[in-house]
Amino acid sequence: MWSLLLAMSAAALAFTAWLWWRPAPTVPVYYRRTINDVELNWKCDAGHSFVARGQVADRPCAMCDQPAFVITPFECPKHGVTEVAARFTYGADGAPRLSQYRVYQGDWFPAMDSVPCPHCSFPMVRKQTDLPDAVTRGKKKSG
Repeated sequence: MWSLLLAMSAAALAFTAWLWWRPAPTVPVYYRRTINDVELNWKCDAGHSFVARGQVADRPCAMCDQPAFVITPFECPKHGVTEVAARFTYGADGAPRLSQYRVYQGDWFPAMDSVPCPHCSFPMVRKQTDLPDAVTRGKKKSG
């Protein structure tokens, strides 16, 4: 009987010691990707297209040194897909935020506004890119 009580006391003491001296639990740090972490499609006003890492400022074109802008596809239900240029700026928290859009070589307008179709002025929606296309983009195809 005393041996059972002694064994239970020893186990409780060991458990209390483990709780006291164990390391503090670690909180996982979640990584949030920004435009600086991915490769985006860029296009200059001369029509040269290339793929490069994202950045907030306009990037000089690799071929003609004119300013190039990030290109993203928008879709009109009637007229199909249109390339729209985008600009970024830093938000109050220091993270890059979408700030302006431009259809063709028109005027820049705030990203909070809807993007109008250049043919019918109907608001377009951003077309999501295919994940397999995004993963294989820039890699040579075998065969």
